[in-house]
Amino acid sequence: MTQIQPAIGLLLPADADQPVQRIQVRPDNTRDMAKLIGCQYVELVLTPIESVAMIVNEEGLLGDKRLNMLASTLYPGPIVGDVLLLGLEGPATTSLTEYALDALAQVFDIEPGRSALDVARARLAETDGGAA
Repeated sequence: MTQIQPAIGLLLPADADQPVQRIQVRPDNTRDMAKLIGCQYVELVLTPIESVAMIVNEEGLLGDKRLNMLASTLYPGPIVGDVLLLGLEGPATTSLTEYALDALAQVFDIEPGRSALDVARARLAETDGGAA
């Protein structure tokens, strides 16, 4: 019997004050994924980064959920509620690769320990510094 190893991913909280967290989840257990993001049903959404997928609340737009500012930068429409970022290998979710983690940090400012407000403040400081 093969034991499935936990996948390492990122939890993007909808609360802009809360930092992104590195998480572990069984990649074959959608019930645990749903519990982590506070919903009943999950949906897999592709991102512009190859082999990175978002696990989102399938009914998020129907409920009273908060806009997830970080996750919404990875999709052309609004993403609400907490979101998991995992790797994608064919149809299966896996751990995020170092390449994916680097791309998320460099291109989208998404990395463990930073909140959406931290990202916004840094961008404002860059804008203010360039205008002076």
